[in-house]
Amino acid sequence: MEKSRIKSLLPIVSVITFVFLSTSFKLAMAASGNETDRLALLAMKDQLVDGGLLSWNGSLHFCEWQGVRCGRRRQRVVGLSLPGMKLGGTISPSIGNMSFLREANFFNNSLKGNIPSELGQLRQLRSLNLSHNNLQGGDLAFLSSLSNCTRLKILAIHMNRLSGVLPDSRANLSAELETLFMGGNRISGNIPDGIGDLVKLTHIHIGENLFTGNVPTSIGKLRNVGLFDLSLNRFSGEIPSCIGNLSLLSHLYLNGNNFEGRVPLTLGQCTLMEVMDLSMNKLDGGIPNQLVAGFERLITLNLSHNSFNGSFDVSNSKNLVELYVDNNDFSGEIPERFGEISELRILHMQGNHFHGSIPRALASLRVLAVFIATVCWKKRPGKETAPSALRRVGFMRVSYKELVEATNEQVEEILDYRLIEQINEKSQKRRGEENIDCDMLECLVSFANIGIACSVEVPVERMKIEDAVTELHTIKARLHAKNQIHPQKG
Repeated sequence: MEKSRIKSLLPIVSVITFVFLSTSFKLAMAASGNETDRLALLAMKDQLVDGGLLSWNGSLHFCEWQGVRCGRRRQRVVGLSLPGMKLGGTISPSIGNMSFLREANFFNNSLKGNIPSELGQLRQLRSLNLSHNNLQGGDLAFLSSLSNCTRLKILAIHMNRLSGVLPDSRANLSAELETLFMGGNRISGNIPDGIGDLVKLTHIHIGENLFTGNVPTSIGKLRNVGLFDLSLNRFSGEIPSCIGNLSLLSHLYLNGNNFEGRVPLTLGQCTLMEVMDLSMNKLDGGIPNQLVAGFERLITLNLSHNSFNGSFDVSNSKNLVELYVDNNDFSGEIPERFGEISELRILHMQGNHFHGSIPRALASLRVLAVFIATVCWKKRPGKETAPSALRRVGFMRVSYKELVEATNEQVEEILDYRLIEQINEKSQKRRGEENIDCDMLECLVSFANIGIACSVEVPVERMKIEDAVTELHTIKARLHAKNQIHPQKG
């Protein structure tokens, strides 16, 4: 009887024993994992200097250390957030031992050395931000190791000192990648064709590097991209027409390269465009109206320093705030419809072949607010515009000669070129002296005040153009008297 009772209890004992051993094993494993994370953090601390990691000591559980975030269940490190901590030193390879790490953020520190390939051991990693440091490396070997990080969505390594060539294979980066920031380094070579397989990308910034060659047509597959920045590299060839496939594109930066030929008409399909910068290339041909007709949301358009020709009209872009078309071969008259772009504040048109009169409608825009101050301000070496205090208001940056040629008596009624010459002559005599006399300074301040009065946000509160002209006449008379210049007759 006793034996049969014991026999019946054996299964229950076995279950209890199994549960006990299983729980003990899990606890042991958790404790072991926790210890692994703690040791990895301490190893990292040993290689970091000049930072505020005072809490990283034995008096607190490591989950309470500054910048450390742990999961609730296992108490494993899932996040490291240490931006702007003034950290120096290097990133320890031990970071690869924190197997539950999802986010690593070292933005805006002074880290140096190589980016450890051990990052590739972090299979849970979703976001890696190492931007704005002094990290180096000549082979970008760590990128190949990231092929194991299949959940990675954000990779930000811009503004470092990284060099080398991007790997050819798309397999080196996660198919889940949404943000790729690699700008401001010394990365060279071509953009690999495999970039077109990263179809979830929404932000690409590889500007300010040493990339060469043509832009691969495979970028046409990246239909989710909103930001595309290839600026300040050495790309050549034509702008690929497939860029028009990027229907969500809102910010396009191709400036500072060697692109040539015409701008593809397919760009007009990017109807969400807000900022487009094609400046400082070798582009030519005209800018057809149908190209910009769909850019109703456009805020900034920069076509400067190319060889564009013919006439153009951007008056359909009612929200345009900044327009740069200077240093091209544009010609013809400035369209009257420019006056309909009520938000236009900065207009650079110098260095072209425009003729005729400045449209009267422009007089009501803020764009002309302080162009008088710009003309009168003496240019010093390296300073070609008005002082920075005036830049915030917005002005048309053209020379006095160009203004007179474009507007005939309209501007000569206000400005006296002899006055400009005498002001400059006096300033040159006082070589090495930054200050000018008080009356002249007061007049320049008055110019700025008129500009500000013409630029207030509420239209009904802006100074009327006729009042501005009256004020400017008064200032000119004062300067004439000061410099003993008799007003021109007739």
